[in-house]
Parts: sequence; C-alpha cells; structure tokens
Amino acid sequence: MNKSILTKTNNQINIIFMKKYISFFSVFFFCLSLFAQTQNDPVLMIINDEIIVTKSEFEHIYNKNNTNDALDRKTLMEYALLFADLKIKVAHAKAQGLDTTATFIEEFRRYRTPVARQYLTDRNVKERLIQEAYDRLKEEINVSHILIRIEGTDTLPAHRKAMETIRRLRREDFTTVAREVSHDRSSAEIGGRIGYVTGFQTVLQFEEAVYSLPVGGITQQPVRSRAGYHIIKVNNRRPSRGTVQAAHIMIMFPNNPTAEDEKAARLTIDSIYNRLKAGEDFGELAREKSQHAVSAGNGGELGWIGVGSGTGENFENAAFALNVGEFSAPVKSTHGFHIIKVLDKRPLAPLEERLEEIRSAMARDGRATIPLREFKRGLREEYNLRITQPNLTEIRNIARNFTVADSAFFERTARLNKPLFSFGSVVVNQQEYIDFLRTFRKNRPLDIDNNLDAFIDSKLFEYEDSRLEKKHPSFRFLMQEYRDGMLMFAITSKEVWERAANDTEGLEAFFEKNRHNYTWDIPRFRGVIVHARDRRTARQARRIIENAPVDSIPIYLHRALNTEKVRAVRTERGLFKKGTNAAVDRLVFNTGTFTPSRDFPIVFVAEGGRILETGPDNFKDMRGLVISDYQNYLQQKWIAELREKYPVVLFEDVLKMIEVE
Repeated sequence: MNKSILTKTNNQINIIFMKKYISFFSVFFFCLSLFAQTQNDPVLMIINDEIIVTKSEFEHIYNKNNTNDALDRKTLMEYALLFADLKIKVAHAKAQGLDTTATFIEEFRRYRTPVARQYLTDRNVKERLIQEAYDRLKEEINVSHILIRIEGTDTLPAHRKAMETIRRLRREDFTTVAREVSHDRSSAEIGGRIGYVTGFQTVLQFEEAVYSLPVGGITQQPVRSRAGYHIIKVNNRRPSRGTVQAAHIMIMFPNNPTAEDEKAARLTIDSIYNRLKAGEDFGELAREKSQHAVSAGNGGELGWIGVGSGTGENFENAAFALNVGEFSAPVKSTHGFHIIKVLDKRPLAPLEERLEEIRSAMARDGRATIPLREFKRGLREEYNLRITQPNLTEIRNIARNFTVADSAFFERTARLNKPLFSFGSVVVNQQEYIDFLRTFRKNRPLDIDNNLDAFIDSKLFEYEDSRLEKKHPSFRFLMQEYRDGMLMFAITSKEVWERAANDTEGLEAFFEKNRHNYTWDIPRFRGVIVHARDRRTARQARRIIENAPVDSIPIYLHRALNTEKVRAVRTERGLFKKGTNAAVDRLVFNTGTFTPSRDFPIVFVAEGGRILETGPDNFKDMRGLVISDYQNYLQQKWIAELREKYPVVLFEDVLKMIEVE
C-alpha cells in the first residue's frame, strides 16, 4: 500500500509519495552518508535514491530565477517543490534513455563546446590586457623610428644593421641617423618622425615598445615587425585629447606643387575664409568651393577624428584648438589648405562603452593569443608536467635519420611504448605521441620538439576540459541547467505536447467533459470571408467554393486565383466574435459599417459558414484553446503519476540554509 510520509524525522522531510515504508529507511541512511561527505556543500534533495541536488546547485538556480524584479518570485519551499518536479521529469527521461541518444549527445556537445572554450583560457590575463589597452588609449605618444627592411628570408644582415644603428645613436643625433639610414622614406625625410600615436594604431610589437619607453628613450633592441626591424624613440607624451567632429573646406595642391601652385591655392582659400568671416554659411561654401570630393557634398563633414586619423598633425592640432562652433584660419597640410570647423567634441569614452571595440581590436592585433599562451603555461605548472627525457631522446635519435614523418619512420618507432610525459594523474607513452605524428601531412617537417609541445597542449586541454565541471561551479551549474532543460523538454514533448496534439479521441472526450468551459454570451461566426479584386474574380471564387471542402476553402482559392505576381483574392478564416471584425459584423451580424479596401473592393461570405450563438459545435472550433487545456490536464495527471513513481526527499534544515540574494 502506498504511503505518504509528511512528518519531519531527523531533519528530513519527505515531500512526495514513497512506494514502500522500507524505502524510506534506505533513503534515510543513504542521505546521512552523503551529508557526512558533503559538509561544505550539503545535500538538499534526493530523487529516487539516485539524483542528488546540493545546496549550491539549488541556491544558484533559485537566485538566478527569483531576482527582486522577477514577476513571479517564489518562496524557497514553493520553488523547491517546482524544482523537485523538474528533477522528477529528468529522472523519468533518464529512465527512458533519452540522455544516451545520439541526437541528445550531439546537441549537448554543440552547446558545451563554445561555452567550455571560454574557460579554457586565462580570463584574468584577458581582463588585464583589456584594462591595459584602455589605459594606453588614455595617452598619446609622439614617436620617431628608423626602419631597417629585411631582404629575402635571411634576417641576420638586417638585424646586424639595426644593432649597428642603435650603437650609432648612443653618440649621434636620431634625426640625422634616420635621414641617412631609415628605409621608411616618408618619415626619413623628416628625421624619422611619425607623430602622435595611441593604442591599436601600430602593430602590437611596436606599440609595446612605445609604451615602455620614457620621453627621450630609444629602444636598445630592434623591434621586429612584418616590415622589418624598428629602432624607436619617444619624443613626447600627453593625455588623450579625445575626438572632435570636424568639417572642412579644402583647396588641394596639384602633384609636385610649385611655389606658384601654393600661392594660387592660398589666394583661393583666403577668399573663402573672408566670405566665412562675412557671415556666409560654412556648409554651403563647402558644397560650392571645397575640392575634397568625399566630404564636399556633405557640407564638408568628416565625422569624428582623433590622433592618427590620417588628417595630418597640423590639421589635428588646429581642430583640437577650436571650440565647438568655431572655424579656423587656413591651415596647411601636405595636400593643400583647409579651413576647419568643429561641430562637436567628446573625451575618451569610459571603458564600458569601448569594451566591445577593444575586444574586437585585440582579436586582430595578436593580443588574443596571449591569454591562451598564458593558460597553456599555467596548466603545465598546475599539473606538474614532467617529460621523461631519455624516452624523448630515444624518439629524437630515430628522427635524425628522417626529414618527414613517413612510413619508414613509423616502422622504426613501432615498438616504442615507454612513458613519455606525465601530468596530474595522466601518463602518456611514446606510441601515443607517434600516433599524433601520423595525423600530419606526409611532407610536414619532422620537428620532434615543437610537435611535442603541440601534443602536450592538446592532452592538457583534453584533461582540463574533462575537469571543468569540478573546477568551476558556474560552468557546472550552467551545464546541469542546460542538460536538465533538454531532457525536460524532450520528455514533456513526448508525454504531453505531442500526445495532446495528436490524440483526437482524447481531445474530443476532454472537450465533451468540459464543454461548459467553452461557452460564450456573445455570438461567434465560424466561416470564411473572401475579398476579391473585381466582380469577375468574385464569380470565379464562388464557383470554386461550391466544390471545395469547407475547411479548405482558402487553400482552393489561393491556388486557383493567386500567382507570384498577382494576388486576386484575400481570405479571412476563423471564429469571429461579434464586434471584432468589421466585415463580419456588417455581412453576417448586420451591424456597424464596413468599407472594402481599394485593392479588394468585392467582399462576401463563403458558403458553409455558421453563427454559433452560445458555444462551439465541437473541439475543432476552438482547437488551439482545447489543446492547451488538454496539455495542462495531461501535465497535471502525468506529474501525479511521476510523484508516485519517483520519491523525493528534502532536507528542510538545508533548505533553511539557502542564502537568498
């Protein structure tokens, strides 16, 4: 005989039916054992002697779904009962093997993999790099450089030249040496001067060197980039000036301008400047006179500009010197003369507003690899990586006779099976590494040490991935929540939703039993309203309706009379309450007014419609609502059956320990 135990016993309360009294004691002693093992995270709930819910799991999910602004905030006990029902469904889904299907496993893997990737990196380093990048944006640094290009694939001559240049700079002027030596001719002509730069405006190696130097400092080692080797000098530092929204009127120089060209441009820009001072509109003059085609049509507007925006140092200095609404006297740049107007100014935005932009820039400039690199190094230390050097040397000695990993190499190493390295509780042997080498292309160079690094990283990642749930509660809770959600959806779909939608006999019986719930005081019209574009189409529609099943009238009409290019009819099908549709009210209930649309001036009621005075004829008239109610009925009945089948034990004292946020 089934028995419900609702009395507290030894800080334990059974909240759901138990099958047999003896099972209470088996669960009781099982729970005491678990409680003793989990003093730091006591057991809150046990379902069917097998599913364990700890205090931390319930506390996390409760506080996540019951925030102060939640529309339906639950008490701890209310939510515990709901949570128990969810876990019962999960237990039932597992009992049916839904968590072992290929579809479930693959869907869960697709969800877990990208989330796990967020934990397989050094997030502290990532946050530090973000803050460092933002701090650099707060400062603008005036720099000069000397570039030594690398010719061909041999970097040694360029490196020697760079080191020789650094030695010269200890006794000679930077400007003089840059003019003589630098391969960057655009800056060499002005002594190597680049001007002011800020974060993300140069390659990462260059930026790192710039922000590490004091004013007047020169790099003592060449800085390598794809362009070659750089020797960098910092000339000045200043706080970020932010950005300005600028417009300009430009008179351009021709290529290789002469003094006469410059004089003519000066006369033109001065005449425009005088007109501006006389009160003419800046935007109109920009459209009329500016020779900068990109901005002239937009009243000279350039958008927001800042340090290193490409407008040139003279332009930037003049723009930042203006107040909002002011315009400058003519300013000379390498391309011509400008009159600049400042439309708005703003300081460097807070980190929160620049965060996504910084993350995107970091992904492009190489910073994104740093957290991963640090993470790999950290794993080697955390799990005490140890390489058995004699056994590695054994592979190296064989590899000396081969340039690539070919069949002969694998034949020579086939018997190697000694421990190669270990970390944590994992020991990896020689043959596992050799199998790893088999995955490479046959023409890939046989680099034993570098390939071993890649292999070690892959093994460490695999091991760390397997431990994420143990190491990171937030990850464990998220995976548990998603897994439970998948199982609950799958089992509920099978037991309730699909059954309710497909059980016609059950729907009819449920409707008849509860017909009193589906009555109304205001009449409804069940049928189809047809809107035709002309009388000819209306006649065609009426002939089609004569031979069409009532439930399929819209389909027959649309197929026969509408095409991709021409829509000849429009239909409205449904159960229309009096007072909710103007066409139905006028044509069926003879009330109100209705004016057809210009595109569909002919409107009529299709044959087969019917006025329902007090309620529907059958459940099909209200199929959606009946299915919804039937689902609720099946759900309640199913939950009652599951509660009978899967006993739940709740430790009330542990529930009282939950910290509510």
